[in-house]
Amino acid sequence: NAGPDVMDLKGQLEQRHPDLRGHVWYDKDQDPSEEQMRLGVRANRYFLLYLTEDVLCRRFCRKEIRWALMYGKQIVLLWKQEGRGAVASFDRFFEDSTKKIDGDDGAGLVDVLSTAAIPYYIDGSFHEASMSELARRLHLDHVDSATHHYCFGSSAPTVLLACNPANGKAQSA
Repeated sequence: NAGPDVMDLKGQLEQRHPDLRGHVWYDKDQDPSEEQMRLGVRANRYFLLYLTEDVLCRRFCRKEIRWALMYGKQIVLLWKQEGRGAVASFDRFFEDSTKKIDGDDGAGLVDVLSTAAIPYYIDGSFHEASMSELARRLHLDHVDSATHHYCFGSSAPTVLLACNPANGKAQSA
């Protein structure tokens, strides 16, 4: 379950960059309807995709990626490196991106994966490097909290912009 990881990441960003408080849209904090998911993606400048096991095989994860593409969002990839849900080889994401999931044939998902992913370490000596690179990619030194917002997506089954791996339906928190 990536939910706790993503919630912790949101908290760390807001703690390190206080101007972001109230401006980081996290799907788990919202109404779980598909329309609210779409509106959440549309309202944000960046879309952070937390790459974990089977994230690209989930219906609502694919929908959130499609909306980010449709609305021209800058997509930032965070690739979980350790613990439950971590994927050892990036090739797995390429394989998953070509699978047909609930009518989505995967077309264009390989392009999303062509952006260099940030190796994301939750603990240990590499965590600070992960956070620094994320801040750089989000241009946090230049954040205008009135106009720049950040959107998180994850593979957690209780996160709005994700799907429940057991049944493929969005779940409320």
